[in-house]
This record gives sequence, C-alpha cells and structure tokens, in this order.
Amino acid sequence: MNTHKLADNVAVITVSYNSSAQLESFLSSAIQSVSDSSHIFVADNASSDISTTRALCSRFKVNLVELEKNLGYGGAVNAVVSGLPKKFDVLLITNPDTSLNAHAVTLLAKNALSDNVGAVGPRI
Repeated sequence: MNTHKLADNVAVITVSYNSSAQLESFLSSAIQSVSDSSHIFVADNASSDISTTRALCSRFKVNLVELEKNLGYGGAVNAVVSGLPKKFDVLLITNPDTSLNAHAVTLLAKNALSDNVGAVGPRI
C-alpha cells in the first residue's frame, strides 16, 4: 500500500455552527494533511456567521455545503456524505476546533484501510 497516495482517497468533513472563529485555524492545518484542498468539506448548519465561513472556504479552496436549517451534527455530516464522489474510501469526520498535523490524514487512512477495521480515531 502506497502511504503517499492514501490521502488521495480521504474526505475530511467538519461541521460548522457559528464556528468561523475556529475555522481558519482548522482549515490551515487540514490543508497540510490532504493531497488536495477539494477533499475538505465544511457543512454549515445555518450559521449566522455564514459570510465569514464562505470567505474562508473560498480562500482555502475547500467545499462548503450550506444547509438551509440546522440539521444537527449527524444530519450535517450525512448531508455532505450523501453528495460525495465515490472515489473516497475513508471519511475523516472532525470538529472545526481541532487541528491536524501534516501526517494525520495519511496515518488515519492507513489504519482505516487495514483488514477488519471499521473506524479509527487519533490518540489525544
């Protein structure tokens, strides 16, 4: 398994609800951990700070899924997942108040794609 290519098959999903203050830091770190910024998806749960979220997503060239109403965390994740291309083998679902080191996505994907594994999480 080519570990350098593992990040090619990973979608990073975060849910934002008035989280634009944390989003810039998250996106800065996530960009360093994926092979392409188009693999990052922000689901916005009808936030009042949507204009800032739009600007950040545009600046970082990531996908923004704007929800018309607050679907809750799981509902927002499901809204993104339902529209994902089939190329993604691994979904990394994370909060916008976290940061990812440069190798986080590759390491999590490597473990997620191991035999008999259904879910993985980082050691905090």
